Amino acid sequence: MEDVNASPGRPGAPLIGVTGSRSRTSRVTGMPELLLSGQVDIHHVPYVNAIAAAGGIPLQVPREAPPDELLRRLDGLVIAGGDDVDPRRYGAVPGSATTKIDPDRDEHELALIHAALELDVPLLGICRGHQLINVVRGGTLVPDLPLDQGEAHGQLAYPLHARVHGLRFAPGEPIADRLGPDVLVNSFHHQSVDVLGDGVRVIATAPDGICEALRVGSRALGVQWHPEYLREQPDPIFSWLIDETRTATIKPEAVSRVPSPV
Repeated sequence: MEDVNASPGRPGAPLIGVTGSRSRTSRVTGMPELLLSGQVDIHHVPYVNAIAAAGGIPLQVPREAPPDELLRRLDGLVIAGGDDVDPRRYGAVPGSATTKIDPDRDEHELALIHAALELDVPLLGICRGHQLINVVRGGTLVPDLPLDQGEAHGQLAYPLHARVHGLRFAPGEPIADRLGPDVLVNSFHHQSVDVLGDGVRVIATAPDGICEALRVGSRALGVQWHPEYLREQPDPIFSWLIDETRTATIKPEAVSRVPSPV
């Protein structure tokens, strides 16, 4: 019997990499540094569950994984949400509204996005990952959205699964068919896409005009909301990613041409 989840030339369900954060072990466990030193990678379970629910096999990606070699082995990639993108990555400077930044994570995820775009590997960026796709292409971000204007983008008083605003899609956008005409999404971010990078297309906005979804080519999608926290699973966004892996063909000859990160 044919496996409908399998990628071309690869048996079984598609293997989907997902990024995470890194912290000191003592901070995560609460144990004294003297007793438990070192670092730990943190990968949020909702991403893993959402990938699995859509039919993929989640693989948690450490920073030590070489992007070009990794992307030759993966069928798809999720760049997860997290801390602020370092403003210096898009020509700005950190300000009073800048929260925790992790330059090492920025560097690794930018390199992963470069490789995914170059090799045409299906790519999904969520929140921070959505913003990084624009930064990789030379775009900029709004470093801090005012909480008292427009939609409730940064209202953390809502539960993570709460759908707080609608979307306006570009005409003819296929993702709109997956989500439906009256979809509402959750939202908890204080940065957003500003000037678009090379080849970046806005495909959905919030009612106040904030970029909520973007594309680069046909296999790279960024969404500002967090579909992994929504209760209806499998989520259409993760299903899109799995569907893309079924027709994707990685270009081996492009591996040597993967550019350096920003």
